[in-house]
Amino acid sequence: MTLRAFVMVALVGTVAASVAPSQGHAVGSDVEEQLVALMRQIDRAHQTSDAATLDRIWADDYVLTDYRGTVKERAQALAEWKAGEHRYGSYVSDDIRVRAYGNAAVVTARVTRASLSDPQNVGQFRHTRVFVRQHGRWKLVATQVTPIAPQK
Repeated sequence: MTLRAFVMVALVGTVAASVAPSQGHAVGSDVEEQLVALMRQIDRAHQTSDAATLDRIWADDYVLTDYRGTVKERAQALAEWKAGEHRYGSYVSDDIRVRAYGNAAVVTARVTRASLSDPQNVGQFRHTRVFVRQHGRWKLVATQVTPIAPQK
């Protein structure tokens, strides 16, 4: 290999490494365990209408895009929970996948839920949640909810 070819290979490798996202933590890592535990807490908060738990988990700048495509800032979403506007007969996440990138993580899941307060908010949904680690604690900064279309 010529010196020029070696330099080109080294340069391309360096650039590729610098722009590629860091690898997510392996399955079973501490980060994954922490985030799956937070997902379970979110499930329980939905099942029990526990606004205090959501208040603790949500970051100050949390934003929700609900299953209708409506965007809600933290204050609006939390006020709805505190007013009792959201009640669920069931709410369970599965197929949870964690991709962690340093102090940020993307968590996707399938949520099967049955709202008691909104008859259209029943069935299976895909959730994408973005968490950031602030002051040593994971905080939820964004949630995107998408209904899963029935299989044809």
